[in-house]
This record gives sequence, structure tokens and C-alpha cells, in this order.
Amino acid sequence: MDRLLDLFPKLRIACTIPFNKKVSLVLQQIGFYSRIGKKIKISACDHEDIINWRVAKGHEVLGEKYDIILGKYDGIITPALQGELYAGLTEAMTNAHHHAYIAKRSDGIASPKSYKPWWMFSQEKNGMLTVVFCDLGVGIPNSLPYSDDEGWRKWYLVMSRFGLHKLGDARLINGAIRHSKTRTRQHNRGKGLTQIVETINASEGGTAILLSNRGWYQAKDGNETYDDYQRSINGTIITWQMPLVARPES
Repeated sequence: MDRLLDLFPKLRIACTIPFNKKVSLVLQQIGFYSRIGKKIKISACDHEDIINWRVAKGHEVLGEKYDIILGKYDGIITPALQGELYAGLTEAMTNAHHHAYIAKRSDGIASPKSYKPWWMFSQEKNGMLTVVFCDLGVGIPNSLPYSDDEGWRKWYLVMSRFGLHKLGDARLINGAIRHSKTRTRQHNRGKGLTQIVETINASEGGTAILLSNRGWYQAKDGNETYDDYQRSINGTIITWQMPLVARPES
């Protein structure tokens, strides 16, 4: 919806306010009503699983967006995890900017070459912090043939030579994570998709989930699992879940 409104500013989207008040409060909290121009009476909200949602959107690698999403968690995210999470999020932004929109999407909707949006969400609930990053590019599996990443290129060449690149998106995602290196070969860059997944290693009890097109991949407690869905999400969603330490008493 956000993408459609960006590309077609004159588009008008109508909605009916849900009967379920909690659902409506969620839409209010994440800015859905204001985005479509729906005039509503602003309702007070004291539901912890709603008021703790944070939303950010960008088009480039913007470190300041980290503070919008996670600034309030200073002191309850361990320093090691905070550093790793910052690195993981900025790496996700970099991936979105450099390769997520490297080719046309399969939905047939044209967009300017400069249009490379991403979205971030965070929520604190029951002592767990969830951070979600999303882009609506071609997806990791479809970006591999265009890659200038040395690790990806060599691995994908071997896979395609034996026809193994047709065995499903999940297998390609898993392989891309294992063989990922920085795309730009700059010394100040991270380790690509490996950095994104290894973020969770700084948090005991944490989980990293990566969905891209039809495939999904999960890293939890040192174990990796992956499989395919029947339908594609036409993009990439990365989710980190990690426990928070107790808030310091004021």
C-alpha cells in the first residue's frame, strides 16, 4: 500500500474502521490511517503490545533511523547486542540499496531506478524485543544472478552449472548466507547476509528469521532450518527477536 501511494500519488485508498478496537489502535499506532488520509478520532491507548510499536522508513543507509526504532532501549540491550544489531540493520539497508532493486519486480509495476524503499518496525512485548526490516525488491534468490559479490558469484555459478539453483528459494537463501561477503569490498563494510544473521549470536535465546520470495530461513540456538512456501511474498523480510534485560529502576 505504501509503495502504491508513493508511485501513484493520486491513488485514493478507502477503508472501514475495524470493529475490533485493538486492531484499529494498531493501525493508528503504525500510521496507517494518516498514510491513506483517513480522518479518525485519535484514541488514547494503554495496551503495552501496541504503544511499544515503532515504525521507520527510508531509501538509503540512514543510521539515524536506528534511534527512531531502538533508541528507547539504551540500557536494556546489552552493549554487544546493540552493536551487532546496529551492524545488522545497516547491512540490511545497504543490501536493499545496492541489490534488492537491481531488477524489475514480478508484479509489473514500474518504478524509478532511484526508488529503493525499506521499512523497519520494532515492538517490545513480554520481555522480548522484535525488530523487523522489509524491502520490496526482487528478493535474494532473484538477485543472485546479478551479484558482483565474489562469494555469491562463485557459489551460484557452481549451483547453476548442475541445475541446483532450481531446487527452491530456501536453499538459495541458505547458500547465500553461507557464502556472503561484502558486495562493495570496502574494508569498513560488514559481512553481508552473514552479518545480518550473526547479529543474533550476541543474544542468548535470540532468533533470526529471513523470508525472501518463496523461501524462509531461521537461525535459533545455533541451529539453522529452512524451507519453501507455495507462494512468493515478492520481497524480503528480516526479523530479529531477542530477550531484554530488566529496565534500571529510576
